[in-house]
Amino acid sequence: MPAPPRTIEDAWRASKSVGDNFGAIRFAAATLVIFSHAFEMGAGSRADEPLERLSGQISFGEAAVLVFFAVSGFLIAKSWTSDPHLRRFARKRALRIMPALLFCVSVIGLVAGPLLTVLPVAEYFVRIQTACFLLNAALISRCASLPGVFEGTAINAPLWTLAFEASCYALIALLGVMRALRPGVCAGLALALICALGPLAQSAPGSYAFKFALLAPAFLMGAAAAMAAGRIPLNGRLAALCAVLLGGSVFWGDLTIAFALSGVYLVIWLAFAPLGAWACSVGRRDDYSYGLYLWGWPVQMTIAAAIGGGAAINFALSFPIALCFAVASWRLVEKPAIAAKVATLAPKRVIPMAVGDSCLRSGGRRLAASAEAAEEMVNPAG
Repeated sequence: MPAPPRTIEDAWRASKSVGDNFGAIRFAAATLVIFSHAFEMGAGSRADEPLERLSGQISFGEAAVLVFFAVSGFLIAKSWTSDPHLRRFARKRALRIMPALLFCVSVIGLVAGPLLTVLPVAEYFVRIQTACFLLNAALISRCASLPGVFEGTAINAPLWTLAFEASCYALIALLGVMRALRPGVCAGLALALICALGPLAQSAPGSYAFKFALLAPAFLMGAAAAMAAGRIPLNGRLAALCAVLLGGSVFWGDLTIAFALSGVYLVIWLAFAPLGAWACSVGRRDDYSYGLYLWGWPVQMTIAAAIGGGAAINFALSFPIALCFAVASWRLVEKPAIAAKVATLAPKRVIPMAVGDSCLRSGGRRLAASAEAAEEMVNPAG
């Protein structure tokens, strides 16, 4: 039996043959977003959302977004170090996030919107708000609602986070081109943004700068962990300490800061923890997490408008429907785009594109994607 990995880098290298839990973490985070939003759909406010009620700070959905950013920071930094080429990096990022986003926004704006609006269809299409919503496909998220649909309520509120995810990608590329993608630089930028949170909360709450300062530290600390992976121990006791600190922040405050400083390590530890073949297999062949994130809110809004009911009913009805849309998004859009990415970007280490039971140590098959493609399967957001 092989010795357990001593560092994050050891676990990262071993994951090429035995798998990891990043897919399971992303799927769980996407599910948690839908669960959290169900309380808002059922009650019309987020006051009864469990984590919001317990902490008075953030919801489970917002915590899940931080998980997405932490995972993304780690994997995107690893992607850059494996292929530090700006054009290829940009194409890989675009091929991962843009096709599914375009598909989602187009279906909602051009198909669902005309069916759900109370306005005449001709008037719906000439309203500037419709065109504004369609700009979400270009990561311009100022318009989250459609004219005459759900009385002006946002039809896909979570799309706003994708622009910040893209901004973090650009930051990694910038640091990479400047040869400054180092753990100290990433951690230093994260701490600077954390220090800016207080002043921004006072002077510009709700601004782009404030939201970036909320989300980017988790991403940057994930990137820092990737760059210093060979020097960071993979230790269960350290993970337990981080869990205690993160749990304590639920009650004493500064939960988003505590997540950046301790939660990121906990997420990475879980990604390589021996949770079993089932955890390793989630998302390896079919990664539905991004689709769940994109389609969860509009499905939940439609269920709430058509049926009503509380959080439990909304979640129970919405999740399987959103999962069906996620499956369609994966098979029709995301998987072909990833195949095109693997084919056109020529990763250096190619492994056949079939995963199967890659997590079984006794083995049979190796990981289905190339090592490079596996790194790129990260969900961008959340």
